[in-house]
Amino acid sequence: MFDIYVENYKNSVLNILDYWHSKMAGQSDRLDELEDDAVKLRENKTPSDDDRRKLAELKKRSDEHRKVVNDVTASVAVKLKAIKLDQKVKKEDVMKLRQWMMVNIKSKAYPLQLADRDVDIDIDLKTFQLKRCLIAFKNLPGA
Repeated sequence: MFDIYVENYKNSVLNILDYWHSKMAGQSDRLDELEDDAVKLRENKTPSDDDRRKLAELKKRSDEHRKVVNDVTASVAVKLKAIKLDQKVKKEDVMKLRQWMMVNIKSKAYPLQLADRDVDIDIDLKTFQLKRCLIAFKNLPGA
């Protein structure tokens, strides 16, 4: 009977994660391109002044893209915390939702395999609210 509440919650989470994935896909492509360009420039053992300027520009641009990734990720964490789960849901179902969310967040988080994802989710079992939603990336590509 209360399955509808769980399904509605899952649909809300998936909608937010789909939005997130769409925003991240463009960023990952740009970061990949910047990383490829930077690798080519770093291969030169004696870089010219022009190469150094290009590397500095690539680093600046990749930092901007990383900031977008971090900002979008932070907004997604806030949106996930705002979703309400009905109090009628069983405690066991809430515990299953935590694992389900972690798997889905990791799968939709960043479309690039080089980036390590750290996901930590904590659900308050009294209020059935998301207490903590930590999503972090390590080893993002870029100059």
